[in-house]
Amino acid sequence: MEEAAVKEEAPPAAEKSEKVKDLEKSLKDVEVKQAKEAADLNKVRDKLVTMLDPKEVEKDPTKFDAEPKKKPDLSAYKANLAKIEKEEEEKADFIEKRKAE
Repeated sequence: MEEAAVKEEAPPAAEKSEKVKDLEKSLKDVEVKQAKEAADLNKVRDKLVTMLDPKEVEKDPTKFDAEPKKKPDLSAYKANLAKIEKEEEEKADFIEKRKAE
């Protein structure tokens, strides 16, 4: 009788280990899906940040820029500044001549 009792206990243990294996497999599948979803959500978040916050992303200072930043053309600004300064001098001279009269 003792042998019969041992044989009856063995199948539930084997069945239990199969259930445990199935559960572990299901858990791994869920973890993989969760990791994939987290990665997808991070991509969406990054895309939204770039669309809604158009600030220039800081570049890695260790990377070399192939094209150096070009300086803006200030020739028109300098020409207008010289013109304004010349007009101011003429006004100042005109005011001095008036005061002298």
